[in-house]
Amino acid sequence: MINTATGVVVATVPVAGSATAVAVNPDGTRVYVTLKGAAKVAVMNTATNAVVSTVSTGAGPEAVAVSPNGSRVFVGNTGGSTVSVIDAATNMVVATVTVGSQPSGLAVSANGSRLYVTTKATDQLVVVDTATNKVLTKVAVGDAPVDVAVSGSRAYVVNSAGSVSVVNTATNTVLGAPIVVGPQPTGLVVSGDGARVFVTNGDDTVSVIDTGSNTVVGSVLADPLAESGAHDIALSADGTRIFVTDLKDRVLRVLSVTGADVTAPSVSVSVPSESVSGVMSL
Repeated sequence: MINTATGVVVATVPVAGSATAVAVNPDGTRVYVTLKGAAKVAVMNTATNAVVSTVSTGAGPEAVAVSPNGSRVFVGNTGGSTVSVIDAATNMVVATVTVGSQPSGLAVSANGSRLYVTTKATDQLVVVDTATNKVLTKVAVGDAPVDVAVSGSRAYVVNSAGSVSVVNTATNTVLGAPIVVGPQPTGLVVSGDGARVFVTNGDDTVSVIDTGSNTVVGSVLADPLAESGAHDIALSADGTRIFVTDLKDRVLRVLSVTGADVTAPSVSVSVPSESVSGVMSL
């Protein structure tokens, strides 16, 4: 746990089973951490920074998202081609949805009616009805999609091959050609006003996409000593900062957002762990 105002690590919570992804519920009282090696999700109380429950899921959970009202937690199980649906009130799995091989990225629509899942091995964005827990459709996107973010009537999908696909969520169709970003992108987030998409690339850069033109309008070097590696990304609640994990260097980098501009990291926080793979801001 990091105090984003001071950049200081305030707590380290031990979990077992290779923590791979993090999501926070809307009121900030619970954190959900996927434990890939244990096939479980750890539920943490943010007031006490203690694990209050562990929930068994499918094999190899690597992605997690919470519904806008906080009632459901969705977990992508890469080893089982499924998404586990957890009731947040009881911490029990209430449904298992078969979506396709290697579900690696999850996002929920603003009204909570749709879950969007990237399936890396099948090059698809899978659309799930959250009321019925049934697959509605599958949309072909780019090569090896690994993450997705939703804003308004658009879903933005990061493809490992170095691009972002834009999907119209009203028609479930791809808009135009994929947007070329940096090499081996692994994560993305949409700005609070929906005007920009920020994409973390494997070469320690962040690509900035203008959503009006669907073009890359900038690139920021997140690490002055750049090397190849995996990154995750999150946006602060007020939209003024981007948090980028650096797995290779084991740090969390903080970039400033001012209007349409993103500046190089002002803070880098060392994280005392074996790996730094997921980030979610409160």
